Amino acid sequence: MSCPDPCAIVAPEPCRALVDYIMMIGNTKVGFVAKLLATLRVWGPEFTPADIHQAEIRAASTLAQTALIRGQSLQFMRLAVPWDEPTAATFLGVTVPELQAFEAETTVMPPSIWLALADYVAKLDGRSHYDIPPPCPPENWQPRVIRVWPDFPTPSSQTFPAPGCTPC
Repeated sequence: MSCPDPCAIVAPEPCRALVDYIMMIGNTKVGFVAKLLATLRVWGPEFTPADIHQAEIRAASTLAQTALIRGQSLQFMRLAVPWDEPTAATFLGVTVPELQAFEAETTVMPPSIWLALADYVAKLDGRSHYDIPPPCPPENWQPRVIRVWPDFPTPSSQTFPAPGCTPC
C-alpha cells in the first residue's frame, strides 16, 4: 500500500476573483481603481489584456471628464489608447519632441492639445466630452484614488472565488 507523496506538486484549478487593478497617473499620487476578474497566482493577480485595456480606457475617459490638464494626464491618456509617441504626435499635430516636452511638463501645453486627446478617449469609451475647456486644477494635486465606474466586469458577470480557494 502506498500513500500519495504529501510534497508532490499538485496543480489546483485556477482560482478567479475580483481584484482591484490600480492605475496611477505618473508620479502625481492620483490614481484610478477598477475591479477586474483575475486569476490568482502565487506571485499576484493575473488580469487579461482585454480587461486591462477596457479599464484603462475607462480611467482615461474619467480623467478627461475631471479635467486634470497636465502633461502626466496627457501621457496617461495616450498610453491608454495605446499610442506610441509618433502616432500621438501626428494625431495632435505636434512633433515628437514637443509631445515629450508636454508630457514631461517642461513646456506649457496648449489646452487644445489636451482637449483633442481627451475628446478622443472619451469617444473611445462611448462618452461625450465638454466643448469649453474647464479651469486647470491647482498645482498641488491632492493624493487620491478614484474608483472607475462601472467596475469591470459588469455586475451581471461577476464571479467570486469558491470557499477554500487558494492561489495557484
